[in-house]
Amino acid sequence: MSPYTYQPSRVRFGPTITSTVKWLIIINVAVFILERIFPGLIPIFGLYPPFVFKRFFIWQLFTYMFLHSTTGIWHILFNMLMLWMFGSELEAVWGRKRFLTYYFFTGIGAGLCSLIFYNTFVIGASGAIFGLLLAYGMIYPDRILLIFGIFPMKARHAVILFGFITFLSAVGGVRDNVAHFAHLGGLLFGYIYMKNFGNVQSWLNLEIEFSRKPKGRKKRRSEEKKIEFSMLDVNRILDKISREGIKSLTSREKKILDQAKDRIDEL
Repeated sequence: MSPYTYQPSRVRFGPTITSTVKWLIIINVAVFILERIFPGLIPIFGLYPPFVFKRFFIWQLFTYMFLHSTTGIWHILFNMLMLWMFGSELEAVWGRKRFLTYYFFTGIGAGLCSLIFYNTFVIGASGAIFGLLLAYGMIYPDRILLIFGIFPMKARHAVILFGFITFLSAVGGVRDNVAHFAHLGGLLFGYIYMKNFGNVQSWLNLEIEFSRKPKGRKKRRSEEKKIEFSMLDVNRILDKISREGIKSLTSREKKILDQAKDRIDEL
């Protein structure tokens, strides 16, 4: 999948990289270089079921995400491109804490699925990347992506397409040295998180009753004098984020979202 995103009015080359995503990429690249210098890192930090079950190398469920195949550059290059493309926008919306929670939840979940279906070393951030793809498709379902830099497709349809291809590859026993069940695990645990902990719909659409009187009425009244807005204004801004990304917002629109979020926190 290409990092290009297609808009009715413009084509832009990916989002602005966020701080957490930047550091994740730096760490992955640094570990990739260390792997080439010290090949013995993979048996210790790669995910290997016999070591996890018999030697209790539990940390491998976490560390395997930072290792990538050293036989070529495409494995890490593809994963880091997807991390930048999807992860930056998710971190911009969620913040660092929620983004990291989701990233490692899906990555570890993908590792657990690998333990069930494989008996060999599994490495790579692909499980977590597939989790990011799913979250992106749920939050921005109508965002148009250019698949392979050529074919325009809505994000939700891209999730379905790649999920279907991965499922066929997994159940079909395709021998391509790709941990397809780990990818499915990333999608599965991503879906579990988004449905149970993500509160995607309630956050994006702000399905709350602003008519409820929050605590600290005097303080709230003074804050509301800054900017007057309605639920329609908030929905319009969220639609704009879905179409063009959070970086497209004006300072006034950002202020409205901040005040709306404050109201949610006080309910």
